Amino acid sequence: MKRAASHAALLLMIGAGGSACDVAGHEEAQPITATQFAQVYTDLLQATWGDSLSAARADSVFKADRLTRQEFEAAARYYSAEAERWGEVLKLVVAEMDSQMAKEARRVSTQSNEAVGRR
Repeated sequence: MKRAASHAALLLMIGAGGSACDVAGHEEAQPITATQFAQVYTDLLQATWGDSLSAARADSVFKADRLTRQEFEAAARYYSAEAERWGEVLKLVVAEMDSQMAKEARRVSTQSNEAVGRR
């Protein structure tokens, strides 16, 4: 339940950015690539697992990914403004999370096999 609330808060933070149009009504240019945005978004989701996302934790994710909060928020507005772009990002996020889970599963399996071999 706590994890779902954390993810909802993250999505609200992103959604609060509004549309991808500037004051003059012109569409904003793509601020960062979908791949880079998906990586930072994935990192933010992982930072919330089992806990809420504090501003300090979010800032540490941005720093590790060499991105400012403002750049992330601009990218969130850009990608969330159109369903097709947002869908592309979400596919990248799922692929990244699947990849990380597979790596972790291999690591745990290797450790288990090594422990069994030592017995």
